[in-house]
Order: sequence, then C-alpha cells, then structure tokens
Amino acid sequence: MQSIKRIPVAPVLSLLLGSLLAVAGSQAQTPAPRKAAPAKAAPAAVPAKADKIMSIDELRVCMKLQQTNEKNGEEIQAAQDAFKRDQAAVKTEQGEVSKANEALRARMTALTAERDSLSAAVTDLNTKIQTAKKEEEKTALEPERVKLNERNKAFEKSLDEFNAEQKALRDRVDKLNASIDGINQRSHNVNDRVEPHKQSVAQWREQCGNRRYREEDEIVIKKELAAAK
Repeated sequence: MQSIKRIPVAPVLSLLLGSLLAVAGSQAQTPAPRKAAPAKAAPAAVPAKADKIMSIDELRVCMKLQQTNEKNGEEIQAAQDAFKRDQAAVKTEQGEVSKANEALRARMTALTAERDSLSAAVTDLNTKIQTAKKEEEKTALEPERVKLNERNKAFEKSLDEFNAEQKALRDRVDKLNASIDGINQRSHNVNDRVEPHKQSVAQWREQCGNRRYREEDEIVIKKELAAAK
C-alpha cells in the first residue's frame, strides 16, 4: 500500500478592515444667487462684516475658490460613499470566507481521523499477515487487504480534493486582503484631503461669505469659468 499523505493545516484567516473615512465638509455657500449646502464638517467661522462691494478680481477669487470647494466636496463625498459600499461587500466576503474556513477545518478533522484509523488498520493487518503460519490463513486476509486498499484510495482522493479547496481558499483570502489593502489606501488618500478642504471652506466663509458684489461682474466670471471647463 502507498504511504498516507500528511494532511496540511487549514489556513488561519486574519482579515482586517480600516475604519470609516472621516466625514468631509460639503460645499461652501456661493456669492451667486444659487446657494449650495453649508459645509458639515467645517469649523464654525464668523462671517466677515459687511464690507465695500468686491472688485471683479476679488469676486473672481471667491468664485473660483467656491467652485474648487464644491468640486472637492463632491469628490470626497463620492469616495466616502464608495468606501462604505466596498466595506459592506468586504464584510460579506469575510463572512463567507470564515464559513468556508470552518468547513475546511471540519473536513481536516474528519480526514485526520480517517488517516489515523487507516494507519491502525494497516498495522493490524500487517501483524496478522506476519503471524499467519499457513498460506491459507494469509489468503483469508486478502479481502481485508483489498478493502483497505480501496479505502486508502478513497482517502487519497478526498485528501487531494481537500488540498485543492485549501489552495483555492488561500487564494481567495489573498485576493480579499489585497482588496482590503486597496480600500484602506484609498481611504487614507481621501482622509488626507479632508482637513485641507475644511480649511478652504472656512477660508471662503471668512473672505467671501458676507461680501457684496456686482451681478454684472458675476455674469462675466461665470462665463469665464464655463469657458475654462
């Protein structure tokens, strides 16, 4: 009979997901008639007191800053939404992988028991053969030998299937961890943008939030900004 292969240990899963992104500020208010939602995470800033009417250059700076804040706020919010979707998908995958791993461990336990039982049966049969004094006694043990041989073949087939499933699970874990690393890296990149965005929103509030401007200047600047897109 062929030697019985050693059953490899099932993989131990260690899957970690980073924390949620910090909440980013949304868009600042605009000096134009249309008003955007106030920045949620921006620190409360005291608007500047009513001042003289802004020059067209001052208004242009404020409108460009407001446009940049809106764009950054939308991108940060979109990244946060994507992170939450990815996080939910990863948690679902983690649960499925954990179940698969537990099932694999249960199979490993059963295969280990079968391996030990086979080894004991082979040892017992070999002892019987060695102690048999007559040829007919050895011949009488042949059915048992054939049965053990077939049992061993079935065991080796199950073991090969187990090893293939274990490799597939390890590959799945590697892919999942790579996905988690990618998600976490994206979250770090977005988090790095949150504080500068909050400061930019506060800057707009302080410099532009309570300033008067000429509507004709606003129309000119809107055309400039539209042409620049």
